[in-house]
Amino acid sequence: MNRLLMVALAVFASVVGACAQQSMQRMSPPSTKEYSDLRDKLHDIGFGISAEIGVAFFDSRAMVDYSDSEQYPLLSVMKFHQALAVCDELEKSGRTLDDSIAVSRKDLRKDTWSPMRDKYPKGGRFTIEELLWYSLVQSDNNACDILFDKVTSVEKTQAFVDSVLTKDRHYVVDSVLTRGCHIAVDEKTMGGDVMRCYENWTDNYATIILMDWFYKKSEKPLYSNVWQMMAKCETGSNRIPRYLGDDVVVVHKTGTGPVVDGKIIAVNDVACILLPDGRYFFLTVFMRDARIVRCPMEKCEETIARIAKVCIDFVNGNSQK
Repeated sequence: MNRLLMVALAVFASVVGACAQQSMQRMSPPSTKEYSDLRDKLHDIGFGISAEIGVAFFDSRAMVDYSDSEQYPLLSVMKFHQALAVCDELEKSGRTLDDSIAVSRKDLRKDTWSPMRDKYPKGGRFTIEELLWYSLVQSDNNACDILFDKVTSVEKTQAFVDSVLTKDRHYVVDSVLTRGCHIAVDEKTMGGDVMRCYENWTDNYATIILMDWFYKKSEKPLYSNVWQMMAKCETGSNRIPRYLGDDVVVVHKTGTGPVVDGKIIAVNDVACILLPDGRYFFLTVFMRDARIVRCPMEKCEETIARIAKVCIDFVNGNSQK
């Protein structure tokens, strides 16, 4: 682990206990001028983009959101939800991250993104921690599906997500209760029929609620491992992290969809962003059905990067308020 990340995580560990009582339970709609201004800026960035955009920002004081749709395809952001469900399953079963799983050649599909398959084409034995690393850090689709097959199923992942959101149904944003999150298919299913990518979806609030829940769990050993993996995420460097600076740690997971009928199904990034002084905020950005002629991948990623820059500037500008 590099020195910057170790220092940032140490700062995080020192403040999370004191912040544990801060919760989305205490949030209120943004009524002050600065929060209204932030919402206006997010709207201005998203306005006119040839895609449906959902943005949610939360800094423990208030939620600010901008949304064009009620549902956004998760794509590989789903691997974040799965990782939390894996931790929950290990806690309940008594298994550990060191438990190993046999992976055969037939488990490593060729027609999908899989750095693990490229490195180990014949398979082998992998610990659950290694499979999580490939899934979260490199967004490996085979590793994700092996975890579904061997540790927690799609159905158990959905049940876990429901349990968190049901427990926290008192989270209300602008008097609108979260509609939730739906995980119904694995990577193999989505690869076989791209239209089924839409079956794994979130609304504008559910995933940020899960990020807040994850933050409060991240001192626990299992969740701490997931936290550190997501801090090393190798995908989406041109999205949320792009303009935030080398002294900011971005704990995040991306999702990217294929192009269908001239549209990119999804370009996503969800994150907890840690500033050097220990302050933090959550940000989720989902882009759905971007018209590739007017909104190619580069423009989608630049839009997400600009949103993140506006949010961190807001946090820095209001740090003394």
